[in-house]
Amino acid sequence: MNIKINLPKPKAIIFDWDDTITHNWWRVVYSMNKTLEYMGYDTWSENEALRNLGASGRDVFPKIFGDDWQKASDIYYKFLNKTLKDAPEPIEGAVEAIKKLAALNDLYLAVLSNKRGNYLRKEIIKLGLDSCFSKVIGAGDYIVDKPDIAALKEVLKPSKLSLGTEIWFVGDSHTDMKCAHIGGCTAVMIKTKIPPEDMLNNIEPHISFNCCQTFTNFIFKQFYK
Repeated sequence: MNIKINLPKPKAIIFDWDDTITHNWWRVVYSMNKTLEYMGYDTWSENEALRNLGASGRDVFPKIFGDDWQKASDIYYKFLNKTLKDAPEPIEGAVEAIKKLAALNDLYLAVLSNKRGNYLRKEIIKLGLDSCFSKVIGAGDYIVDKPDIAALKEVLKPSKLSLGTEIWFVGDSHTDMKCAHIGGCTAVMIKTKIPPEDMLNNIEPHISFNCCQTFTNFIFKQFYK
């Protein structure tokens, strides 16, 4: 655990989903490399995938495939769908950690993910976490996606809270850290797939943990003794 600022007690915790609460990175990299290969592009190394992925499909695909982005997106989801038999795969302790946080009466919980909204909600329901989150926004659910500040404001709207350090954003990618910093929130890194160091310049996490379970244990030890 690394702490870089004095941390205020959170009034809201906004979670990313893939590779924060569930394992999914291997599916994304596999499906993207199959798509790149199909479309005649070179496939990506792990480092290249970390650098190029994280934003939503409607933001990523046009940058990579240009005018052919919709075709590439369709191909990507065909490959991805073939990998979903055992999905979702929760990270050890994550489901219990979320349920423990949801039992607190003074804490707003939500999800802001760049996984397509229909996929996201199915996974949340399948893990029995749908009652834990007051708001869930996936890619395509709103006019913009993460890390746009408008998406962050939208997922926070039911709480009537204002953006600031009492809003904690928990995720695993540079996109999550960027979203937190844009909103002036406390940036929490779950270290399942750490981004290249240079991608976190000026958007470093304020605190980091190995998993949601250790994060939740910290919350209770620090603020709910």
